[in-house]
Amino acid sequence: MRYYRSDIGSYCCPQEAEFRILPVSIELCSSFYKLSANHHKDPFDRTLIWQALHQGCSLITIDKDIRKYTTEGLQVVW
Repeated sequence: MRYYRSDIGSYCCPQEAEFRILPVSIELCSSFYKLSANHHKDPFDRTLIWQALHQGCSLITIDKDIRKYTTEGLQVVW
């Protein structure tokens, strides 16, 4: 089992931190173009943003362009 450093300085496994692996559907991947804001040009990042918005998840990132999507309702951590 792998352990990761959390923001409080201790180590925990992803299951304890409530991380989830999300399935990616063809429907979701083929509809990310509907994302109204166009801050990010990378199609993979836009797909991650679209999925997070539709599944009510937060993204952990330091990417400044992704953070701009908070105006669309995206929750960003870090």
